[in-house]
Parts: sequence; C-alpha cells; structure tokens
Amino acid sequence: MIGAVIWELAGRFYFEPIFFKPLSEVILALFNLFTSPVFWKALTESLQLFVAGFVIGTFLGLALGIVIGRITLIGSALESYVTVLYVTPPIAMIPFVLSILGFGYWPKAIIVSWFVFFPVCITTIEGVRAVSPRLLEVARSFGSGEARTWKDVVIPSTLPFAMSGIRQGVALGFVGVVAAEFLLDASGIGLLLRTYSRLYQTDNLFAAVIVMTFLGLSVMAIGKWVEKRFATWRQ
Repeated sequence: MIGAVIWELAGRFYFEPIFFKPLSEVILALFNLFTSPVFWKALTESLQLFVAGFVIGTFLGLALGIVIGRITLIGSALESYVTVLYVTPPIAMIPFVLSILGFGYWPKAIIVSWFVFFPVCITTIEGVRAVSPRLLEVARSFGSGEARTWKDVVIPSTLPFAMSGIRQGVALGFVGVVAAEFLLDASGIGLLLRTYSRLYQTDNLFAAVIVMTFLGLSVMAIGKWVEKRFATWRQ
C-alpha cells in the first residue's frame, strides 16, 4: 500500500510524465490492454514461445543432468563445459544464434530453452549426487540393475532438486521470452514493449511488464506447490 502511494505521488509530482506515469494511469492502461485484441494476440504468441522453450530446456536439463550426475565418465567430460556455459550471460548468445539460424520462431525458442536449461541441469546434477549411498546399497543388495536403480532410487530422490531448478527455469524462461522477442525477431509482448518504449507510452509499458510479472509469479507458485508435493515423502 505504501509503495502504491509513493508510486502515485512520484508519478504526479516528481518525475516527468513522459518517463514515469503514476500508478492510477498504469492501472487504466492495464484495463485498456485487457480489452485490446492486439494485446491478447501478443500474449498468446509469447506464451506459446515460453511453453516451447520451457519444455525443450526442461527435458534436456533433466536428461543431461541425470546422466552427468550418475555416470562418472560422462560427468568428467561434460560438467566443466556446462559450468562454463552456465556462467556465460544468455543474452550474449543471441547474436550467435542469430548468425547461425537467422530469424524466426525456433531461434527464439532455442534462446528461451537456453535460459531454462542450466538451472534445471545444475540442480538435477546436484540432486543425483545427493542420493543416499545407503539407498543405492539397498537397491544393489536386492539385485536391482542400473535401469531399475535409476527408476526406483535415483529419479525419485532427484525430483525435489529438479523441481527447484524447474521453478528457477520458469522465472528465467519469461526473461528469455522478452529477450528473444525484443532482440531477435520482434513479436509478442517483446514487440509491444519495444513499441511502447519507442513511443514513450510508459503507462502501457508498465502495464505489460506487470502482466508478465504476474504470469511469472503465478507459474512459479504452481511450480512451488508441485515441488512440495514431490518433496513430501522426504520429510
């Protein structure tokens, strides 16, 4: 509440209206966005891009994370590369992807999956390595093969860690959507943000950002609930 009052007063009496709009005007712009077919079309495009990139990044992150964490030889060969790429700013990869794949839908999906992949992969690796040796020993004592050990011990024990990474991937995935749409082939919410910023329509700009923030928080809340469900058996 206090923040809302400060926002309103700062927009009214401190900042230039062209650069910073009061909260009341942003709320009005938010209502206008919800009644605009252009906004819903842009939001649909962005959500489709997010889902595609999120699914690709999550699947690859889980698969590679389990393999690196479980198979020592592969882990020794690939983990250092994953670490180096993890600390590389994802936005720096956008010109690289652009030079190879050009414009279009799938280059943007690859950028989004890049943002999602690394938190999922890193947490999955840690989850695999955190599996209790006693559980592995019990599985071996009952004659479980490697495939059965993965199914009954490794993957269930890793899921809470992986869900934590997936929740981080949700937040970064939305960042990736805006970055890809803003810096690659402009479309969706990224195109709206670019248009609003160039026209100094800061009320619409803030309204669009609020929508994306709300969506990100909502999906993260769902992910946190799912994470708790998976982690219940460990408590």
